[in-house]
This record gives sequence, C-alpha cells and structure tokens, in this order.
Amino acid sequence: MSYAQKALKGVIFTFLFTSLAAALGYVMRIVLARNLSVVEYGLFYAIFSFFGVVGYFRHWGMGEALVKHVTGFLVKNDEQRLANTVKTVLLFLLCTGVILLLLVIPLADWLAAHYFHVAGAGILLTLFAVAFFFKAPKELGRFILQGYQRMFGYASLQLLENVLLFLAVILLLQWNTTALTPVLAYLFTFAVLTPLNLYISTKGKKIWTTRYHYDKKLFRKLWKYGFAIMIAGLASMVYLYTDILVLTYFRDLAEVGIYSVAVVTVMMLTYVFRPFESVLFPMISELWARKRLKDLTRGLRLVHAFMFMAVLPVGFAFIAFPDDVLGLIFGGEYAAGAQVLQILVVAVFFLLIALLNLSVLNAIGKPEIGRNLGLYAAIANLVLNLVFIPMFGMLAAAGSTLLTYAFLFVFSSFAVTKHLGKVLPWGRWLATILAGCAMLAILFSLKIWVFASAALVVKAVATLGIAGLCYAGFLFLFRAVTMTDYHYLKNTLWNTVRDVMKKKASGPAS
Repeated sequence: MSYAQKALKGVIFTFLFTSLAAALGYVMRIVLARNLSVVEYGLFYAIFSFFGVVGYFRHWGMGEALVKHVTGFLVKNDEQRLANTVKTVLLFLLCTGVILLLLVIPLADWLAAHYFHVAGAGILLTLFAVAFFFKAPKELGRFILQGYQRMFGYASLQLLENVLLFLAVILLLQWNTTALTPVLAYLFTFAVLTPLNLYISTKGKKIWTTRYHYDKKLFRKLWKYGFAIMIAGLASMVYLYTDILVLTYFRDLAEVGIYSVAVVTVMMLTYVFRPFESVLFPMISELWARKRLKDLTRGLRLVHAFMFMAVLPVGFAFIAFPDDVLGLIFGGEYAAGAQVLQILVVAVFFLLIALLNLSVLNAIGKPEIGRNLGLYAAIANLVLNLVFIPMFGMLAAAGSTLLTYAFLFVFSSFAVTKHLGKVLPWGRWLATILAGCAMLAILFSLKIWVFASAALVVKAVATLGIAGLCYAGFLFLFRAVTMTDYHYLKNTLWNTVRDVMKKKASGPAS
C-alpha cells in the first residue's frame, strides 16, 4: 500500500470515528446546557478548564513523546526499549497523578470560595481531581495505538469514551440537575476506561511480559521531548482554558457559560484537523527518518490545502448564522455569545493551520521551535486577557485569542518553510478564501432576500445547500482545486477502498 493510500485510509477511519465522537460530545453539552442553569453550566466548565490547565502540565507531553519513540523502535524492531518506553511513561503519569491529588484536595474548599466564588464547590473539585488521576493513564492506551499506527482502535476508543460519558450524563440527570452530574459522569468514565484502554492497546504485545529496566538515558529523552511538546502546545491550552479561567475570576459564571458554548461550537471545526494529526504525525516521522522528502512535501501541500478547504465553508456558515446557531441549539439565553462566535471562527482558521505546522515540526524532530512559539503566544494571550477581560468580558477573551493565533500562524508557517521548503500552498489558500467570500456573499443574499420569511430550519438547509454547491464550483473556478487534484484523489480513494475490500474478502488480518 502506498503512503498516500495509507494516509487516506487512516484519515477516513479516524475522521469517521472522531466525527461521531465529536458529535456525541457536542450533543452531551447541549443536553447539559438545556438541563442545567447557565450558572451551573458555567461552574462545571470553569472547573473543567481549571483541571484542563493542571492536567496539561501533569501530562508533560509524555504521550506525544511515546508516539515519537514507539514509531522509531518499531522501525528498528527493538521490543525491549519499546516496552521500557510504555512502562516509563505509565509510571511517570501515575506519579504526577498522585501529586495532583495531594495538591488539589487539601485546597479544594479554599479554591471554591476564593476563586470560583461558590462556597459549596469544594466537593466538585475533589471528585474531579480523582477523575483526572485516571485521565492520563486512560489516554496512554490511545497513544500506544497511535504509535503502532492502529488508527481504527485509536479512533474507536475515543468514540467509546464519549458513548459512556453521554450515557452516564443521561442517567445521572434523572437524579440531579446541578454541576455534580457531569463531574460524576467523568469520574465513572475515566475510571472504567483506564484499565480497558491499556488492555486493548497492549493486547498481543510483549509489553507487560518484557522485564522492565529503568533506562535513565531513555527517560531523559522522553522528558526533554515531552517538555518541548508541552511548551509548544501551550498556545492550544491557553485557547482552550485560560480565557475561561480569567473570565471565572473577573466576571460572573453566567458569562463563563455563554463563552463556553461559543468555544465548544467553534472547536468542532478542529475535528477536521485531528484525524490528519493522529494519522500523519507517525507517518511524517517515518518518512523523515527514511529521507523520503519528496513524498513528504507533496503530501503536506495537499493536506494544508484540503484541510483549509474543508473547514472554511462551515466556519463561514457560523459567521452568517451565529445567533441562530447558539440560540437554536443551546437555548435563547446563549445567543448573547453570537459576536464571540464570529470572532472565534476567524481565530480557528489561523489555529488549524498553525497546529498542523507545529505537528509537522514536532514530527521531524524540531519541537523546540513550537515550544518557543507556544510560550510567546501563551504569555501574550494571558497578558491580553488579564488587561482587557475585566473591562470587556468575553469579547476581549475572543479578541485576544484571535490575535494570539494569528501570531502563531505567521511564525509557524515561516518555520515550516525554512526547514522543508515551499510546502505551504499560499496560492491555494488565497483561492479558497476568494471562493469562501463568494460563498458568503451568496449565503447572506439568500438569507436576507430569498428566504427571509421562511422557517428557520428551511432557511438554514436551503441557504447552506445552495451556497455549498456554489462553493464547490468556485473552488474549481479560482483553481483552488484542479482536475489533476481531482483525479489524484479519486484514484487514491478508489485504491484505498479496493484494498479495504480485499482485506475484508480475505478475512481478518492476523
């Protein structure tokens, strides 16, 4: 199977399962928003964001370090060091989990009263600390599967997690409609999936039967690489959590709840990137190690171009219907976040390309570049939030995010170009933006003049359908997509499907 087929096959499987998982996770948030008060919803996601930050540093980038080294050891067929890597990372995550519990639980009541401004939230913090003890070992199983490039299992575990989480929320809501319900749901799901994920990911391997030898040199490599990855990802962590943390302290929890639904809605767009990242990270590492630079650069040009083409029309639809999206889905009180949603959509366009750039740099062994950029972006975003959120609230949070990710996009693009040459499709991006602007003009025209008096659902389906078809035509008109691309993708897709069908016909692989 060619690398193009291998990548496409992995992306298809991962995209399908992560899309289902994302959709289910989004539905769960809708259920919570419609059953909890805005304040209770805001309280839960303020606590979730707090542990997102704490848990991020607890993780230390060890999962990504494991993927990087497992891929290398597989190429060398070094089972001893592969097993040592998995066990070393697991022990590290268990130790940092204990430290997390010892730090958070004694301070839970104080944090509840002085930071979250809800005196009774101490028990929620304690329970979520226990849940996050299980979180990192749970995710280790998925990282092991990613290192082995078993993308079906990798994506399946994420879907299973969201299914269990959703069912737990539905059942617990029959008993309680406060922030305690999602906290208990996460605790149950993480506790159940930790041993299950580790069992599935290592089944049939010699990881647990191979005797463990502490390798100080290996640990230092993992530590150093993981630290670079952690710092590089600071910008993403800041985008996901720091805005909400600052809002929690300076503003009320209702505003936190409204901002949270805008963020989670926009973050749905990043699920276009995740299958590319999970599939391409180990593959880029392998191509780089084998010095197949021609295949690498060609693939990256296509990925950069088509990922942006895929996400842009959805983002523009959010810009055209922000109040309808938030109000209809989450409830009328959340429509106040319409302007925030529009600003964050533009920010996510920059974010997606920046994340792909950083993933490429990490995969070719240049994590220090992303580390430095992530650190500068995180500091800038935090400063902007601290200065402007007290005065302008969630609009300032969204604006700070936009500026931060524009910075990250520009400088990560320069770094990728420096190390790999002309792999960024600037011309295609410009053509895609032109096609998107033409689509947006049609979208607004249909919304205002043609379907103005139609029912909301009819208006949304009709305008998005017509505008989407026009967008596809504009992509060819402005040469963002050429017939050569079309035939290349068609042939690659056909060969991939044919390969999958042959495997099915011949029975399960051993």
